[in-house]
Amino acid sequence: MGIIDRVVGADKTCRPDKRLRDLIDSLEKTQSTNSFVDYLSYVLRSPNATSIEPFEMFVNVVDLILDNKVDFNDKNYYSILKKAEDIYSCVFDYESKTENFEALSLMYYDYFKTNGVIANNLFDPKLYDLFLDKKCYDNFTKSFLDNVDAYKTYFVSLVGYAIEVRGYFLDETAFSAHLIKVVSRMAKTCNVKLVVEEELRKVEHMAGIYEIDEIVINKAEEQMITARNMLHEAQSILASADSKMAALKQLVSSSSDTIEQICNREIANVDSFAKNARQDLDRTFDEFIDSQKKIVLFEKDVLSAQLVRDSEEKLNEIQRMAHTITGTASAELAKLNMESDEIVRRMQSLVREDEDLKKVLSSAQANKEFIEKIRKIQILNDNNLDFIEANIKQARDAACLSQAPYSEKTVVEAKAQPETALDDDNEIPAVNPLLDQSIPFRNRLDMIMRAKEQMISQGEHFHEMFDDVLIALLENVNPYLVGPSGCGKTYMVGQLAKLLNMEFIDIGYINEEYDILGFQTANGGYSRPNFYRCYKYGKIAFCDELDNGNSRATVKLNSFLVNTENAAYNFPNGERVKRHENFRIIAAGNTAGNGADANYNTREKIEESVQQRLTPVYVGYDNAVEEKIMGEYTDWYHFIVLFRLATDTWEKKNFMSAPGILTTRDAAKIKRYLDNRSFCTEQIIKYEFVQTKDVEYLTFLESVMHEHLAEYEDATPLMDEFSKQVKEAREKGIRG
Repeated sequence: MGIIDRVVGADKTCRPDKRLRDLIDSLEKTQSTNSFVDYLSYVLRSPNATSIEPFEMFVNVVDLILDNKVDFNDKNYYSILKKAEDIYSCVFDYESKTENFEALSLMYYDYFKTNGVIANNLFDPKLYDLFLDKKCYDNFTKSFLDNVDAYKTYFVSLVGYAIEVRGYFLDETAFSAHLIKVVSRMAKTCNVKLVVEEELRKVEHMAGIYEIDEIVINKAEEQMITARNMLHEAQSILASADSKMAALKQLVSSSSDTIEQICNREIANVDSFAKNARQDLDRTFDEFIDSQKKIVLFEKDVLSAQLVRDSEEKLNEIQRMAHTITGTASAELAKLNMESDEIVRRMQSLVREDEDLKKVLSSAQANKEFIEKIRKIQILNDNNLDFIEANIKQARDAACLSQAPYSEKTVVEAKAQPETALDDDNEIPAVNPLLDQSIPFRNRLDMIMRAKEQMISQGEHFHEMFDDVLIALLENVNPYLVGPSGCGKTYMVGQLAKLLNMEFIDIGYINEEYDILGFQTANGGYSRPNFYRCYKYGKIAFCDELDNGNSRATVKLNSFLVNTENAAYNFPNGERVKRHENFRIIAAGNTAGNGADANYNTREKIEESVQQRLTPVYVGYDNAVEEKIMGEYTDWYHFIVLFRLATDTWEKKNFMSAPGILTTRDAAKIKRYLDNRSFCTEQIIKYEFVQTKDVEYLTFLESVMHEHLAEYEDATPLMDEFSKQVKEAREKGIRG
C-alpha cells in the first residue's frame, strides 16, 4: 500500500479500478449529474485519459470529493473534479516524478477536506508559484480558513500585491507574515487600493527604492535658489554684525581697563584691612593659648600625682594576690607530683607481675590490622558473621593475625550504614568499602548496580549518563558535569551520594580562596569551611557552577584534585590534614569551561591546569527521564518532545542557543500541575511555553512542530491550544 492509500484510509485497499466502478454505481443510484458519471465512466475505460497521475491518486481525489458533502453538492461535482485536475498540473509539474511527490500529495489531499482550500475557492496558481517552499504556502493559506469571507473579499487585490512585492523578500516565512499583515489592514479599511499603495511604498523604501518625479525636482531647485539668496543676505548681515562686534569689543576693552583700576584700588584697601585684622586675631589667639597652657600645666600636675598613687595601690594589691596564688599552686603541684609518681609505680608493678596483661599489650599492635579488616567485611556483609567468627578462631589458633581473612567471594552485598553528622571534634571515619581500592572494582560496582536496580523498581529515575559519573567516582577521578540549567545535575549527585551511602555538601561556586581553605579569625581562631570537612572526614564536595566562580580562586583546587596515595594539605590554621580515602570532588557547570556564550554570558574560563585535572561528562536533557517523570501523561510528554525538537531546529538554523528552552525541571513542574489539577491546559501552555517569547520565534516553533505533529498524534489537542495562543499573540502584535 503506497502513500496514496495510506493517506485516504487503510480500509480502501481494493484495486483502484474496482473502487472507481463502485463509486460510479453509487452515483447512478443517487441520480447524480450525468456529466460527472459519464466522465468517470470514460476514465474507467481509459485510465490514461485523466490528467491526474497515477490512477490511484485520481480515484482517491474522486473519493474525497464525494465524502465532502458539506461543501461539494451533486450539482458541481464535475466542475470540482476539473478544478482538481487544473490544480494537479500546478502542484505536480512533472506528475509523479515531481520532487517531494509524497509530501506534496499530503498537501494536495488536504485541500479537499471539509471547509478546506478547494471548497472555499482559495487556491490561486499565481500565488502558489510565488512560494518555493510549498509547505509555507500551505500554512499561509490555512491561516485564513477561520475568516474565509474576508479573505475572498480581498483575494484578487492580495494576489496582485503579492506578485509585485515577491522580489523584495528572500525569506518565505517573512513574506507570508507580511501578506497576513496586509490582509489584516485591508479588513480594517474600505480603501483597499490605498492600503496596497502604502504597503508597496513601504516595501520599496525598505529595499532602498524611492520615487522622485520632475515636479519634486523643480521644487527642490527653486528651494535651492531661495536658500542661496538667503545665504547672501545672511553673509551681508554677518559682515555688519562683525563691524558692530569690533566697536563693541573696543568699548568693552576700555571699560575693562576702568573696571580693573577700580578693582585694584578696592583690593588694596581690603588687603590693608585684612592684614590689620589678622594681626589683631593672632595677638588675641596667642594670649588665649598662654592662659590655657597655664591651666593645663596646673591640672596635669594634680592628675599625675593622683594617678601615681592609684597605680601604686593597685600594683601592691596584685602582687599580694600573685604571692598567694603562687604558694597555693606550688603546694597543689607538689601534691599532684607525689600522687602521679605513686600511680606510675603501682602500674609498673602491676604490669611486671601480670603475665596476661603482658601478652595483651604485646599482641595489641598485631591485632590492630586484623580487626580493621574484620570491620570492613562486617560492613560489606552482615550475613557473613559466622564466617568471620570462624576466621577469627582459626586465625587465633594458627597465630597468623597478619593475614586478611576475606576474599573476593566475601564481598557480596553492602548494607546501608547510617551516615552520622561529623563535627570537627569527632574521630576520622573508616574507609567506605564501596570506595576501598583494595576491594576489586567489579565487586563494588556490581553491589551498587544491584542497589540501583532496586531503586528503579521502586520508581526512581536515573539519567542516561549516571553510570559514567558513578564509574568516575569509583575510579577516584574528578567528574565535571557539563550541561544546561535544569537538566538534573544536582539531582544526580544526590542519587550518587545515596547509593554510596555518603553525605554530599554543595559548596556552591568558588568566589574567594577562603571558600576552600577557610581563614583565621580576628581572635586567633580558624573558621573551617565545608570543603575542609569534606577533605578531612571523607564527604563528597559538590562544586556547582564552577564556571561562574573566580578563576583565580578555583586554581586552589589543583592541590585537592591530585588523588595520589597519602595526599595531604597544610590548611591556614597550621594543621596538616591527610586526604580521607572517601573524599571525592564533583564539579558542575553550564559551559565546557572555555568562557561565556550566548545563554551564559557571565561565565569565566576555567584555568587550564584545573581543566586538565577534571573529567568532563556532558549531561544534557534526557527524554527517557522526562518520559518516566510524565508517566501516564503521554500527550504532554510528546508535546514536550515536539517543543524541544523545534528549539533544536532553531539552534541549528541560527547557530546559537535557543531562548526559553524547556528543562527537565520544567517537566517535573508540569507533572505537578497536572497531578494537583492546579493549572489547566491553557494556563500551563501560556506560562511555560508562550509567555516571554518573541512572536516571530513562536511562529517559527509552531511551524516546525506542525511539520512533525504526525509522529506524535496524541499531542494534537495541546498543539491546537498552542497554535491558538500563538495566533492571538501574532494578532495582538499586528494590532499593536
